[in-house]
Amino acid sequence: MKIKYLMSALLMIFIFSFWACAAPQAVAKTAPVKTKTTESGISKTAQKYKIAFFSERDGNREIYIMSMDGSGQTRLTNNPAADWLPSFSPDGSKIVFQSDRDGNFEIYTMNSDGSQEVRLTDNPAYDWQPCYSPDGKKIAFASDRDGNYEIYLMNKDGSGQVRLTNNSAYDGKASFSPDGKKIAFHSRRDGNFEIYIMNTDGTKQLRLTDNSAYDWYPSFSPDGARIAFDSRRDRNSEIM
Repeated sequence: MKIKYLMSALLMIFIFSFWACAAPQAVAKTAPVKTKTTESGISKTAQKYKIAFFSERDGNREIYIMSMDGSGQTRLTNNPAADWLPSFSPDGSKIVFQSDRDGNFEIYTMNSDGSQEVRLTDNPAYDWQPCYSPDGKKIAFASDRDGNYEIYLMNKDGSGQVRLTNNSAYDGKASFSPDGKKIAFHSRRDGNFEIYIMNTDGTKQLRLTDNSAYDWYPSFSPDGARIAFDSRRDRNSEIM
C-alpha cells in the first residue's frame, strides 16, 4: 500500500480529526433526528453536514455540534466532568466520546442530538481516543488496562473487547482506512512517536515514518491512498 504525505485543504476539519478520529468521522451528515438547537443556521431536516467538537467555553470540557459554516453551535453533553474527543458513526446517528464522569476515562456513545448516553467500557484504567470503523460495527480505542497504552477493538455496543497491539511502549490514536481493512496509529515503540499501520485484526504492523521528531495523530484521506499526520520535525507541530 503506497502512502504519501498529505497537506489537508480542510484545515479546520483536520484539526478536529487529530483529537477525535479520521476526518470523515469528525464531520458527518446527521441522521434524520430532531436536534436540540433552535438557531436559524440549522437545517430543519437535520440532514446538513455537521462538525462535532469539544470546548471548555462553559467551564469544563463538553461535546458540541455545529454546521459546516460554524452556525448552530449546540452543546450536547452537560455534566461537571470532562467530555471530549467526539467521533461520528458513519451514518451520523451516533457520537462516540470519552468521559471521566464515573471517576476515570471511559468510552460512551450518544445519539447525535445528545440523547441516550450509554457507557461502553467499565474498568479502573483509562479508555479513550474512540473511533468508529467505516461500517459502524466496531470501535477502536486506546487503553492502559494492561499496564501501558495499547490499541483495542470492540463491537459498537461495547462487547467483544480485544487488544490489537502488545508492547511496552505507548500505542494510540487509531484511525481506520475508508475500506475498514487497515488501522493507522502512532507509537513510541522505537524511541519516539512514529506512524504505523496494521490490519484491523492487529497483524502486519508496519512503521511508515522514521525520524528523530514526533510524528503522530494519523488520519486517512477519504480515498485511503494517503495518510495525513502531525509532525514536529520542523521543531513545531505542522501538518504533513
